[in-house]
Amino acid sequence: MRTMNRIAIATLMLAWMAAQAIAGNVFVLPANVFDTNLAVFSETTFQSATNLTMPAGIKSVIAKPDGSQFFVITSDAEDTVVVVKGDLTGVVERISLGAAARTAALSPDGRRLYVLANTLRVFDATTEDNPEITHTTATAAGANPTDVAFTLDSAWAYVLYSAAGKIVKFDVVNNVAADTIEITTSANAL
Repeated sequence: MRTMNRIAIATLMLAWMAAQAIAGNVFVLPANVFDTNLAVFSETTFQSATNLTMPAGIKSVIAKPDGSQFFVITSDAEDTVVVVKGDLTGVVERISLGAAARTAALSPDGRRLYVLANTLRVFDATTEDNPEITHTTATAAGANPTDVAFTLDSAWAYVLYSAAGKIVKFDVVNNVAADTIEITTSANAL
């Protein structure tokens, strides 16, 4: 059953990424969490373009809106975020967060990358080196936040902290927690 779920998720991710692929490439996530091969296919002919070797446990691949870089989010504590060049010719950097990433999201305007790895980590994605931003109110998201989502205008981020039964609303522009929403039902994703 887990294999079927992984195949279904990989197929859905492939379909979504085909629609979102700005740089003209489609990534296929490994079906096995221990696999380190990230297959890349060309969008137009769906031919194998290349294979990238990544840490095991790839969670997702997120493209910058301009196609200049891809963020590979993993469950590896040493290579939690691997930044790949948009033309797939190499790795720009490997970001170690000391913990496995649970999930990540890039704001629709491509300015902020939020990574959940035992806590909320925020990166400035407007430059090639993607520096981490000191987020003074990141602790408001709690320990082990569950999920993150942005509003379409990139002004707000919502971080789910299901263990405490709350969603924390973050002001993305000013980099602060703005509000907390209490939830009464069990939620695992936004």
